[in-house]
Amino acid sequence: SIPTSPIKPKMLPNAGAGAGAGIVVGFVIAFLLESLDTSLITIESVEAITGLPVLAVIPFIKIPKRKERPRDHHAKVSKGVLQIRQQLILFQKEDDPILEAYRTLRTNIQLKRQPHQKVILFTSSLPAEGKTISVCNLAITMAKNRLKTLLVDADFRRADIHTVFGLPKAPGLGDV
Repeated sequence: SIPTSPIKPKMLPNAGAGAGAGIVVGFVIAFLLESLDTSLITIESVEAITGLPVLAVIPFIKIPKRKERPRDHHAKVSKGVLQIRQQLILFQKEDDPILEAYRTLRTNIQLKRQPHQKVILFTSSLPAEGKTISVCNLAITMAKNRLKTLLVDADFRRADIHTVFGLPKAPGLGDV
């Protein structure tokens, strides 16, 4: 006798087994990725691990896209410096949450610091983590509140703060 249907492969059982195996493998991969994720998501987790209070949460500053590049007649500046200039709180509306976040940071620094403490250091382990924009915006916020503010760019390799504010590079920290 001649068979009327193929003996192998059996499509329905194979499709079911493949779908089931795919779901199981997907769950295993998702579980592994979640268990290997060491990022800090909540303020409480940051405070628990560091043992220090979180002074403020600064939201991401979205840069509006412009069709033409802004003109700067005084100096040629890099794209990164132009992006930092666009993120300065000088250009934010008065009721903007970003401006309020920097005010919160300023106020919390004032409340938490010791009377003899006069230096605030911004640092991180990697470039492009927002140090320059954060320190510039904090300095602007403190100066607007009539606090004595001196902003020193101690980055000897990629000093940008003078360019952000349109100031000459010399004399610099290395010249002192």
